[in-house]
Amino acid sequence: MIHKLSRILDIQDKMLSQIGKLTDPESVTGLLSSSSLNIQRLVSGYHHTNPWFTDIYIKKSLKNISAGLRSGINPELISRLYPKNRTVAFIINPGAPLDGIGEVIFTALNGFNCLVKLPADSKSLFEALFGYLFEDFPEINEKVRFLNERLPDFDGVIGLNAFERSGAISYLEKWPNLLIYHKGCTVTLAGNENSDQLGKVAGGICNFYGRSFFSVKSLQVPEGYDFSGLFLALQQYQDNAINHRYFNHYEYHKALMLINSTPHLDNGFVLLTSDLGQTGKTGVVSYTIYHPYGKNRAPAQTGNELPLPMSGAEYQHIINGQLQPEATLLYNSRKLADFLSDL
Repeated sequence: MIHKLSRILDIQDKMLSQIGKLTDPESVTGLLSSSSLNIQRLVSGYHHTNPWFTDIYIKKSLKNISAGLRSGINPELISRLYPKNRTVAFIINPGAPLDGIGEVIFTALNGFNCLVKLPADSKSLFEALFGYLFEDFPEINEKVRFLNERLPDFDGVIGLNAFERSGAISYLEKWPNLLIYHKGCTVTLAGNENSDQLGKVAGGICNFYGRSFFSVKSLQVPEGYDFSGLFLALQQYQDNAINHRYFNHYEYHKALMLINSTPHLDNGFVLLTSDLGQTGKTGVVSYTIYHPYGKNRAPAQTGNELPLPMSGAEYQHIINGQLQPEATLLYNSRKLADFLSDL
């Protein structure tokens, strides 16, 4: 156990170093290795392959991965898992760059073989970056294969925002399976948030075009809430509208709201509506109104860790109103440990 934990810590340190070469503005290009330069070139032009995966948001994902690595894997979970000759298939439908890579990292570090099936426009980014992060650890790289075609034999399957159709789910029952859905986070506002707090909420809404597993997709606001402060905070993300794919989604949902006379607020690139049927759509944030002293009272935020439910999704881990970057990478590690220990 001590040797395994020490080994994982060494690998985490190396991964942090690799990420730093890509995200540190002080890095001198002439001193970077050829592999680092190749990844930089891939990242800078990846929006041609997937318009949602811009260099800005890929680097933001890498910084979130770095924060998660610094937070570290729970030693108790590591102690429960021993290397087995088991193959785990991952089917991942990422909304943001590298969504789901933390689950693959956790599984591979614990000695399992991984088959990772991704959409064609995501595969090359995942594959290249995973190989880069573990380039000094070929024994881990050899355990992970990235695919966008039919999966070979496996012992268990993990789905991340995949298998929405009931027919596919019934097919998966042939194998041990773990299906995880992240439909976004809900944030409760009290109405007295300062500009910094509203800025964090705006980031949760707009980073990754609001498509990440952990994006803020709905709000709980008090009766009579004034959205002007939040709209002001959202303005720092107005460049999202430059992305034609995002703006097409925004305009499409705006047109439907106008045609159907759906009440909404509009700042030119984000739509806020009380119609909960719009929850989760790109460019849209839904909200519900609560009465602080009435029957429809929002849950009190009494601590730093508060699970808040969102319709159609499992409980999300909200810290001070927003999921923190260091919590996203290994968010599902306990579920993974439970599943993998039974394979």
